[in-house]
Amino acid sequence: MSRLNRPNEMWLLDQHDKFKLYGLFFHVGVDPYPGVIHWCKVWWMVRNPKLIAHFYFDAAHAIGGVPLITQSDPGTKNVNVAYAHTALHHQADPSLDGTIQHRWFRKHGNIKPEIHWLVFQWDWAAGFQEMLDKGVNQGLYDIDDPLECLIFHFVFIPFIQKEVDAWVYQRNWTKWCADRKKVLPNGIPMLILQKPHQWNAADYKIYISPQSFAQMESKYAPSDDPVFKLVPDAFVVHTNTIWTAMGSPQPDFHNAWAIYMQICATLKSVQHSLGSSLTDRDSAQHQDDHNSDVDTSLLIDWEDFSSDSTSSPVLSPIADLTEDEDNAEGHGISLA
Repeated sequence: MSRLNRPNEMWLLDQHDKFKLYGLFFHVGVDPYPGVIHWCKVWWMVRNPKLIAHFYFDAAHAIGGVPLITQSDPGTKNVNVAYAHTALHHQADPSLDGTIQHRWFRKHGNIKPEIHWLVFQWDWAAGFQEMLDKGVNQGLYDIDDPLECLIFHFVFIPFIQKEVDAWVYQRNWTKWCADRKKVLPNGIPMLILQKPHQWNAADYKIYISPQSFAQMESKYAPSDDPVFKLVPDAFVVHTNTIWTAMGSPQPDFHNAWAIYMQICATLKSVQHSLGSSLTDRDSAQHQDDHNSDVDTSLLIDWEDFSSDSTSSPVLSPIADLTEDEDNAEGHGISLA
């Protein structure tokens, strides 16, 4: 990777599947120059391109613009980010017409997010994996049981996302020990992002109009897509009734499995009378596996952008379609 010199010069995207045993998947977007984590999301899938584009748009709204370049591993799940990001740049600067403002890296070229996941696994994930393992090892949760899987998602995803958000906030607002081997600035990441002049840097953020954002979001991350539903609508109706009757308890590290078990026992006692609609996911799950409606023309018949290239950041896509490796408050039921 070429040396990064400014905030918002590049956002790096990556997924994390170390929790797939529980039916949970993570996705991150980081700006390596200030060290800011723009998002770290948990969901029941992270290979749907509309979902990944949604994460990107949320972060872009938060800062009021987009970075110069986005970067990810190859694969159709990242295509909507590449399309949307490039289209926003073309609208902001028509002279960029014919260029791609997304960078693709195969295998271990996307290093910074991999470092993030190492820190995440060591600093946050270990304790939560132990807690989840206890429930699985006691036979409380079978990922192959559709009803148990939905109840688990309903209880645990909002709870885990809240905990991850707190961890991200701490990481973004904490000054970490300086590394003399690195040329990146040492300071509080969010302050470096917000006040780059104090580190003799300029912000490379590209300002985008609300109209352009709305246009691209409706095309690449439409809010009515089923991927944004935490659980099916029929499931929500019955489970919210049970959860409200329980007093709407907020899941935490100590009571999450108890909440899960109570909802599970109640729903299983009436499952046969409710029919299969209770556990039917919409088409998003199958779309996640096949991505049949994804336009992949962006990835065809172009050259790779070499990791040691010194050319300008007007980037070309690559011809590699192979997938890489594999709120009541705080308890929302959708991302949209």
